[in-house]
Amino acid sequence: MLNNDLIAGAHSVQLATATKAKIEGQLSILRGLIENSDMPATRRVKLIAQLDDFAAELNRPRLNYAAVAVVATAFLAGIQGVTSTLADAPNAYQTVGTILKWVGQDKVAEDKERERLGTPTPMLPAPMTPSATKPAPMAAKSPSPLQDLGDDLDDIPF
Repeated sequence: MLNNDLIAGAHSVQLATATKAKIEGQLSILRGLIENSDMPATRRVKLIAQLDDFAAELNRPRLNYAAVAVVATAFLAGIQGVTSTLADAPNAYQTVGTILKWVGQDKVAEDKERERLGTPTPMLPAPMTPSATKPAPMAAKSPSPLQDLGDDLDDIPF
């Protein structure tokens, strides 16, 4: 499981199921803040789309935490300057900060687990059996044409 991060990249983490559930709860809180605000509809739709992108990233086997940071930053920038959300801004900032904290905690736990496991030890070759160390028997040679002549070779004057 830990080796899958080589495929996904160094800037990703596999979140625990409990962490995913807690983050989904926080995303619903953020969604409620957006839907209950008096911001323009276009801005509201854009922020909801960013939360949907975050939820899609959350459901992948490994969460790209660089992408999460970008989405969080864009989301917080999107709620700036809206009068009704200014009262809720501390809650939004705290919620996003909590999500990032949980992602960071899972990354630290994963790194500690990787260090604990270490790199796998190289495997030794299989031991050779005594029969494997003996040379293979020679194949029977095909009879030479001179062997067919038998003892007649003794009479040849060379």
